[in-house]
Amino acid sequence: MDVEKIVTVYAWDSDAIPSIYRHYLYRIASLSYKEKQSCYANSFFTC
Repeated sequence: MDVEKIVTVYAWDSDAIPSIYRHYLYRIASLSYKEKQSCYANSFFTC
């Protein structure tokens, strides 16, 4: 079974108004790269 992970990113603009973004993990390059690194480092996870 292939499961797509969704992450929630919180950001605040210059007026301190919060914005919430939900993205599929593979669409955020830096997060996707970090997850792949942790999977390679830890053989208990299957990615």
